[in-house]
Amino acid sequence: MKKFLHHKIPQSRGGGNETWNLIELNAYEHAYEHALDFVLFSSSPSFDCRQPGWKLLPEDLKEAVRKEISNRMKGNKLAQGRGESKRGAKNGMWGRKGSLHPAFGRKRPQEERNRISESNKGRFFTKEHRNNISKSRTGTKMSEEFKLKRSRDATGRFWVTDLEGCGRMLKKGTPLPPGYTLGRPKKSQ
Repeated sequence: MKKFLHHKIPQSRGGGNETWNLIELNAYEHAYEHALDFVLFSSSPSFDCRQPGWKLLPEDLKEAVRKEISNRMKGNKLAQGRGESKRGAKNGMWGRKGSLHPAFGRKRPQEERNRISESNKGRFFTKEHRNNISKSRTGTKMSEEFKLKRSRDATGRFWVTDLEGCGRMLKKGTPLPPGYTLGRPKKSQ
């Protein structure tokens, strides 16, 4: 079983990395210590519910942690959203579009593009969502280079449409999903 190094006196309260202040704990003990510390002391750092031992904690302690997280977020102005001082024209990013935007011309690294692509695979959009996307793109011109790339990406694929009229492309050889028919969706008026 994996062991975790735990500070007897937390670093947030002045504890250091000296050997006398470190103890080895298993996942449950480590999560329990941090959860208890988080609930009992308002000065303790935030609790990460993704810890391996989280699922093993008693339900009443988990509930106390959730309640404390909620209470701390209520007092956090950032968690409540922007105040009036940062809305509209008072916001430094107000009206900065196109070349004025700080991210203008920024290319995403290939690793980030792959991650986004992977997360979007197999997503289904409702007809309303697709119409909203279509409306937002009305009047935009596609470059010849983009049109060529898009047609190359579609090679070896076929269209299927569900009962709502939402379509998607599948690779050749993929079985037809239940509730889908072959063919491209009809354009809505």
